[in-house]
Amino acid sequence: MKSLWMLPVLVSLLAVSLGAPQSQAEEIDIKARPTITVTGHGETSRAPDAASITLGVEKQAPNAADALTENNRAMEQLINELERQGVPSKNVQTSSFDISPLYRHEEGRDPQVVGYRVSNQVRVKVVELDKLGTLLDTVVRVGANRIHGIQFEVAEAEKAADAAREKAVEDARRRAELLAQAAGAKVGRPLQIQETLGGGEPPRPMAMMMARESVPIAQGEQQLTADVTVTYELLPAE
Repeated sequence: MKSLWMLPVLVSLLAVSLGAPQSQAEEIDIKARPTITVTGHGETSRAPDAASITLGVEKQAPNAADALTENNRAMEQLINELERQGVPSKNVQTSSFDISPLYRHEEGRDPQVVGYRVSNQVRVKVVELDKLGTLLDTVVRVGANRIHGIQFEVAEAEKAADAAREKAVEDARRRAELLAQAAGAKVGRPLQIQETLGGGEPPRPMAMMMARESVPIAQGEQQLTADVTVTYELLPAE
């Protein structure tokens, strides 16, 4: 009687054991089925709405104290002018400061210190691009003698990049369907999607701001790109 009581339990355990492989088979195994893998590309362009530029003053004097004093005076004029031009203080940040000696080299003698150079630079963000040319002209007149590193920016660049990502996925699907049709098959569901990290390309010239008595600036267009690699299930054509 005891062995008969154990029989339903053994049958139940056997059923559970036999059912386990069936649930495991429901998992997607890319290597176990026909697939097609393609790469899609997408891009979108946006006109920049801000720019960052490095402005600075470099002064030289026979001694470090005089060079520092002259530089401080010129930088104060520069920062005050930026404020008068409507650039908020939060958009002006010191990027570098340097004091270095100036040497005179003569044959047969050790280098001699003949003066000092003081350099102070700030990174400025400008959101009114139509005034950028005039702003550069003005800061040069008040003493800025180091200007470089103009970089145009797109606000909410991630949203613009999302549009490029969507185009990249659409392009991948188009490529997969083209290849599958040529091979006598059809494309099923996507099994794997991988984005290739990239970035925006340098601005492409679009328009030249030619305000009278100001520096001409080409703001261009910022191109945002995206690339995705997608693996699709490959099905027999009906």
